[in-house]
Order: sequence, then structure tokens, then C-alpha cells
Amino acid sequence: MRGRTARLLLCAIGLALAGPAAGQAGTAPARPNILIIYADDMAYGDLSANGAGAWVETPNLDALVASGVRFTNGYSAAPVCGPSRVALLTGAYPARYGAWWNPDTGKVKIPDARLLPAVLGEAGYATAVVGKWNLPNDPARSAHTVVDKMTWGGRYWPNPDGSYTGVGKGSGAEGGDSGKWDVSRPDNLYLTDRLTENALSFLDKRDPEKPFFLYLAYNAPHSPLEAAERFKDRVAHLDSEPKRLYAAMVLALDEGVGRVREALAQHGLDKNTIVVFASDNGPAKSDFRGYQPDWPDEILGARGVLSGEKGTFREGGVREPFVVSWPGVIAAGQVRDEPVITIDLYRTLIGLAGSTAPQSAVPFDGSDLMPLLTGKAGLAERDLLWAGRICKAKKGCVDSGALRRGRWKLLIEQGGKPKLFDLNADPSEKRNLASANPALRDAMTASYARWKATLPTNASGTAGKPKPAKGKGKRGERDAGGDE
Repeated sequence: MRGRTARLLLCAIGLALAGPAAGQAGTAPARPNILIIYADDMAYGDLSANGAGAWVETPNLDALVASGVRFTNGYSAAPVCGPSRVALLTGAYPARYGAWWNPDTGKVKIPDARLLPAVLGEAGYATAVVGKWNLPNDPARSAHTVVDKMTWGGRYWPNPDGSYTGVGKGSGAEGGDSGKWDVSRPDNLYLTDRLTENALSFLDKRDPEKPFFLYLAYNAPHSPLEAAERFKDRVAHLDSEPKRLYAAMVLALDEGVGRVREALAQHGLDKNTIVVFASDNGPAKSDFRGYQPDWPDEILGARGVLSGEKGTFREGGVREPFVVSWPGVIAAGQVRDEPVITIDLYRTLIGLAGSTAPQSAVPFDGSDLMPLLTGKAGLAERDLLWAGRICKAKKGCVDSGALRRGRWKLLIEQGGKPKLFDLNADPSEKRNLASANPALRDAMTASYARWKATLPTNASGTAGKPKPAKGKGKRGERDAGGDE
């Protein structure tokens, strides 16, 4: 296995070196292939190129970074999985569809024609969805190929009958095995490896006469914490078992990214494929699912100086790895500080496909990033907005949210008074400057209130009715209202 890892590392380095030099953007060819790789609960610092204290090196992701643009202020549109994916696939803030929190996601009503795979399919793309889907819509109605659909999440090791709990039609016990190490082999394939294999199969079998769209939605490094033995040596330096398992899950994802990029090169597709890598939200706590009694109380993921985690609107919950690469078109080696958000990807990608947004009663949000990515223009000043309903098992559900305007961020936590932070000077969100800047605080609060007034109520109707806490462990209360 060490030899295989070494070969993958060399491949990653080769792919990075093969890209164009920094500052050398080219002219976009017509209708590129499109690949979105979406991680699950991956922290900002887990991408080692972000320099925020990664627990393990991610050489294949770093090679992707070297070939394109890394955003230091890249955001997800929600701090939990379901609404985040609603946003990615519709190009709208998720609360516009009533997806305020995870329980809402199963109740939202989104026309299939609005979803990104459907729009690209109408534009003549061969479309595929591999992995975590999270929407109530049947993905087969909007994508030509659907493999290993996960409505919420799945177990990483197969059941005795070969099925994977939560994957496709697989069923089985949800709990009890978190903390498991095992060996991946053809009859016992680790789920992250399986999703990678299915992505490679799509690339092998695609129609060469059509451009393709591949949405590879890994469920790693989301809980349950289950990892492949082959990574044990590379995570042995970490000081807790949850950290070691989590880091090994990140390594499996990184390896998968390297294999997919290698396949693009082998098929001669790397020069005309735009690759996007991002995460749906920030990292979770070690008791998120399948908590073991002897595990420490810690956040699973490297956040650097950021505060907060999954389920919060602090930077640790919504600022994520965000990378875009297109060799020969987007200059390599860029690091950009402009705030961007996953809803920007919808407009960006349908524009590259030569398509337009479908007719919709729900507004489209986001901006086309191509002028910024190619150095032709900057982004117009705009607000980034978040609205959600944070639910605690003992406290009920309370509206929370945030607004970012330039360097400033307004934060409303569980119905409390608005807080104001200067993210340039204080990315940790430790110094509340609301009292020192009342005019700015009030202006941003008013803007947020006007936007929020345009939103529908949450689709599930669960406000104030959180689900009972399902987690076990010495810390008692956990986030309620859906843990995916």
C-alpha cells in the first residue's frame, strides 16, 4: 500500500507541474467538461494548502490547488448538509426554498428542471451524480447516470450481503461500529474508494461526442468514523482515536481526488475540464454519531484560527476549502481573498455550458465567477447571507443567521443581539464591535431583516419542535433536528 501511495503522490506532483504557470490564463474553449467534487463536513484547514494546521498533508488536493485558484474566503451557503446541497444545485440561498435546516430538506419542493444536472443535460451534457444527494427529488429525473445515491449518509464498510447502509437500497443498523478500521479489497470496498471507482467508470464509459458533467459527492469525512487500515501509519502521530480515524478518512478522499484527476489526464480530458472542489459545511464534534464513551470532547477537523463548527454560522461552520481549476484557461497558482459562495457555481457553470437559468418563481442568487477566475474583472460588491434554524434538544429551535459585507460580518446567534466582527482583523470572531459601530450594525441588521422578510417559513414546520437527542455520551445534549 505504501508503494501505491507513493505512486499517487508522484502522479499528483506531475499533474501540478503539468499545469500552466501562475498568471498565464488562456482563452476558454467552448463548453468544457464540468466536475464538482463535494466533500462532507470537511474543515477549512483540512486542505493542507490552506495553511491552517492540517492534521495530515493532502498532496492530491494541493496539486489541484497548484493548478488553479484557491479562495481563502470560500463559503458554503449553509452550515449543515441538506440546505448546503439545495443551494449548490439550485443556485439560490436554501432558505428561499424553505430549507432552513436539515429536517426541512426532505420537504422542499424544487422543480427538477431547476436542478443543475437537469439544466446541463438540457444543454447537451452527459450528466452523472455519484454519491450523496440529500434532496427529496429523484436524481434520476435530472441526471442521466445515478450511482450509489445517498439520501443522507452511508456506512463506509459493507454489510454481510454486500450492501452499504444508507447507500442505494442498502439497509442495516445505523449505529454501533463508529471507530472501525478495516481493509479495503474487492469484496469489502471502502465506500470512499467505491465512489471513486464509480466516477472512474463513468469517465471510461462516457459518450465521447458529448461534454460531461460529473457531480462526485463524497460522504467523507462525515461520521460515522470508519477508516481504511492502509492509512494508519500516516495518522499515527495524532493524539486521539477520533482524530486518527477522521484524518484517515480525509486521506482516502484526497487519494480519490488524485485518481480522478489521473483518469482525466489519461483520457485527454484534463485540459478541457473545469474542476471545482468544495465542502458542504464545517467539521462536526467527535460525538456527532456513534460516539464512544472514552473519546475526548473535540472538534474533528482543522479550523486554524476559525471559531465555530458544523451547525453554527461562525466562520468554522461556513468557511470551507474552495478550489477551482481549469488548466490553460484559469491561471495556475492563484490565491484570492474575495468572498465567494457555493451558490456562485450555478451561474458560473451554466454560463460555461452556453445555457441560461430556467424560468423559476424562486430567485437565483450568486454571481458568475469566470471574469474573476480569468482575471478579466473583479466581483461587484455584494452581501453574502445565511439564514437557519439552530435546534437544541433542550432549548428548541431558534432562528439564527449572518450577513457578510466586505470585511464586516453581522452574526445573529439563536435569537440573540446582533454581533459585529471585522473578519480581516479578527477571523476568530472574538471581538464583538457592535457597540463601537452602531450605525454600521444597525444598517446591516436592517438589510438582513429586509432579506429575511422575503423568505418562506421552514418547509418541515418543525420550529420549536426539535427531535429528541439521539446521541449517547457523557456530554448529554447534542444538536437536534437532523444530523446529516
